[in-house]
Amino acid sequence: MFRSDLLSGKRILVTGSGTGLGASMAARFASLGASLVLCGRREAPLAETAQRIAGDSGATVQTEHCDIRDIPPRPMSCSTVSGRRARWMH
Repeated sequence: MFRSDLLSGKRILVTGSGTGLGASMAARFASLGASLVLCGRREAPLAETAQRIAGDSGATVQTEHCDIRDIPPRPMSCSTVSGRRARWMH
């Protein structure tokens, strides 16, 4: 349905991406050419998902441990990802 390079050159931050819908969406974005930054609160599933997606798609996949329930939240995702000169989709 979509061109395989539809998201080529884009970097997408996916929260809750260790399992479930987040992992599924991340895999689909990677299959369309995006590089990924996966965020989640459980490091083991996050790492497993990142390895699987990178192996299946050849995409660049980075991980960042975070828990959005932490108050105050760690200044992690936006500053870390933007420090990598991420291109944000609007």
